[in-house]
Amino acid sequence: MLLTLYRTEGIILRVRPFGEADRILTILTRTEGVIEAVARGARRPRSRLVGATLPFTQIQAMIFRGKSLDNLSQAEIVNTFSAIREDLLRTAYGTYWCELAYEFMGQRDPNEEVYLFFLASLLMLDSTDDPGLLSIYFELRFLAQLGYRPALDCCCGCGKSMAEGGAGSFLTSSGGLLCSSCTQSNASGEVLSAAAVGFMRMLLVWDLRKLNVLKLPDTAR
Repeated sequence: MLLTLYRTEGIILRVRPFGEADRILTILTRTEGVIEAVARGARRPRSRLVGATLPFTQIQAMIFRGKSLDNLSQAEIVNTFSAIREDLLRTAYGTYWCELAYEFMGQRDPNEEVYLFFLASLLMLDSTDDPGLLSIYFELRFLAQLGYRPALDCCCGCGKSMAEGGAGSFLTSSGGLLCSSCTQSNASGEVLSAAAVGFMRMLLVWDLRKLNVLKLPDTAR
């Protein structure tokens, strides 16, 4: 059977051992969406794939398409994001982002806009002084791009308009805010201050490149 070889750019989301010397990679690619590929011999110290098959690494890859698993043939490192891997807090945030991508993006469902946003966010995480704020921003914007934008303008319980500056509670199961009346009858919502709601609205339209000028106010925590 003739195997199809394709070239793509990607970011390593997950790595797990396979067999005696191989690795199975979950890769967010620019043109193919999320894929899984086996990297033969990648756990051998002298393998040319060792450095290119680590979490967060951005690669240019040549891959053979398979039935259940693709096969990584060649990989050229574009960015290792070493500052993320060398810092425990940045690693934790980066790992969380990778899990979000794995859980919410379908296999072989390409979305170049989401890929480029994920890459830009990793570049920012590699250098930012406030990874916590960046992660809040990433979570809101990433999920919004995938169609899970939180409902912040109307109560997800009764449909009442949520006035600008108004407080409420956030109901995760419904993906939106509850007004004060609905909050009283639903104890599972997480109460948010007016400042927190306003800050979430702002982050949903804020430019990632200008995030470093923002500070998360204490009243929004």
